[in-house]
Amino acid sequence: MNENEIEEMLDHLRRIKIEGNLDFFKIRCIERLDIVLRVFRTFIKYHVLLPDCFVELTMKAEWTVEMLRQVTPV
Repeated sequence: MNENEIEEMLDHLRRIKIEGNLDFFKIRCIERLDIVLRVFRTFIKYHVLLPDCFVELTMKAEWTVEMLRQVTPV
C-alpha cells in the first residue's frame, strides 16, 4: 500500500460520509478508519517504521480493509 492508495481511500471515506444515509455505528467506523489511515500514511511518508510496528501495522491495514468493506454501500 502506498501513499496514493491511502489518499484514494481517505477520499472514498469522505464521499461515503458526505452522501449520508449512515447510522451512528457506520459513522464511527468511518471516523476510526480515517484516523488509522492517516496514521498509516504518516508512517509510510516519513519511513519511521520500527521492526515491532510491522506486525501491528499489517494487522491494522487488514482491519482497515475489512472495515471499508463493511461501510461501503453495495
